[in-house]
Amino acid sequence: MADAKGRYDSILNCGDLVGYGPDPNAVIDWCRANTPVLIRGNHDKACVGLQYLEWFNPGCAENQRFGRAKS
Repeated sequence: MADAKGRYDSILNCGDLVGYGPDPNAVIDWCRANTPVLIRGNHDKACVGLQYLEWFNPGCAENQRFGRAKS
């Protein structure tokens, strides 16, 4: 992302900020500070309890549970 800064007019995020890595809060903070538009994805909804975890495969559902505990 550091290489992209200054080369483009803006960065758009199309969702699923959380549910993949170990530090979802840092990812959200970075995106809020560096992207003018954030679109909430299904993983983002699941992480805050707005989507059922039963719709995810077991590994993804576990990642969402981890995200809920971290946020």
